[in-house]
Amino acid sequence: VLSARLRSDPGADVVLAGRRVEGLAGAIGLDVTDRLAVDAAIARVQPDLVFHAAGSFSGDFDADLAVNAWSSRHLLDAMLAH
Repeated sequence: VLSARLRSDPGADVVLAGRRVEGLAGAIGLDVTDRLAVDAAIARVQPDLVFHAAGSFSGDFDADLAVNAWSSRHLLDAMLAH
């Protein structure tokens, strides 16, 4: 709902990123658990604002930790760097 609302604003330049964005105009495929990929995406897009809505509740502690915690750290580090 949030992405649809933002993308409908003619004054907003919205780039969606995620694992399941194939076929969406202006979207980029991104694994938020990949620190280098996140850094490269932030460097390329140079966003002013990021909404981090990735989340995992699979029951696999390591996988959930990577998506729910480490991906946030990757985004913060990339935003500070760029």
